[in-house]
Amino acid sequence: MRQEAAVNFDPFAVPVERSDDVTQAGGFGLGIVTVPMWSVPTEYFNKYRNLAMGILATGAGCGIFLFPRLFVHCIEQYSWRGSMLINAGVTLHLVVCGALMSPSENANNTHSRKHTYRQLFKTDKLFFFAIGCFCWAGSGQVFYQMMPTFAWHNEVKRTDIVWITSAVGLTDICARLLAALLNHTVAKEHTVFLYASAVFLDALSIFTLTLCSSLATFILDGMFFGFAFGMMMGSHGASAFDVFGFQQFPDAIGVGMFAASIGGLSIPLIAGILGDRYGIVWTFRFAAAVAATGSINVFTLAVRKRLTPPPAENSLQSKRNTFQRRQSSTMQML
Repeated sequence: MRQEAAVNFDPFAVPVERSDDVTQAGGFGLGIVTVPMWSVPTEYFNKYRNLAMGILATGAGCGIFLFPRLFVHCIEQYSWRGSMLINAGVTLHLVVCGALMSPSENANNTHSRKHTYRQLFKTDKLFFFAIGCFCWAGSGQVFYQMMPTFAWHNEVKRTDIVWITSAVGLTDICARLLAALLNHTVAKEHTVFLYASAVFLDALSIFTLTLCSSLATFILDGMFFGFAFGMMMGSHGASAFDVFGFQQFPDAIGVGMFAASIGGLSIPLIAGILGDRYGIVWTFRFAAAVAATGSINVFTLAVRKRLTPPPAENSLQSKRNTFQRRQSSTMQML
């Protein structure tokens, strides 16, 4: 709701110097929405959990691809104030969506949640996971923010840059859906390795961007990046659940998204400073190095999980949750 308030008041924020306050309020609301968005599906899906979280990520990818183009048209037709009102109306549907959500019986054990919350910060798993989120979020922001400028420096027309962004968006959507299917089928036991591989491909795609010099090569690299980023986001939720389990998942996702927001704020700033001093190519070389660092952390997490057997109490808790769901379904039928 705080996000909705920010978006609704934005058209009337006439002083430009106040727009930062509005943006911060909108970001605060978006941060509150993010954790329930990832956590709620884990409470309602067991067999198809990975598929559900992958489809959830695919929906986000569709929004990223469609809405910027939609609101460019709205700005041309209704001015930026009118487009922000439309944006507020669309985003207001989150309130309806949130009102329809209700916690399942699996989330009602408060004592167990407090216990796992303390345990979460005592393990190094959270550190590796948060560093991975920090790195891929920051490097991804560098690509999205500075790729158009780099293409323009290579004499790509501004009107043609939309083809590059469209290639990124379409492959991103397809890759998220592919990740959902893989995490549900052949990669069900290897979700963290798939996630780590996607982060590595993300680093490689950012580095190969420095080799581009024409519209065709930028489109190909954009498709490469979109595939890597889509596979990464499509595997993000499933891998986090695989590592932290049902009880710790909401807290782990919250910490991961906090680290991602810090990375998205700081990494582009540092990359921009390097680009101004040593040339724009070093902007993407630095971002690629950051993403590679993130992939190392996630690979470490994957190996650690592979070598460490799951605690007996986690499997017992899973059995209890399954029994409670079946008992609840039986009572409803009666």
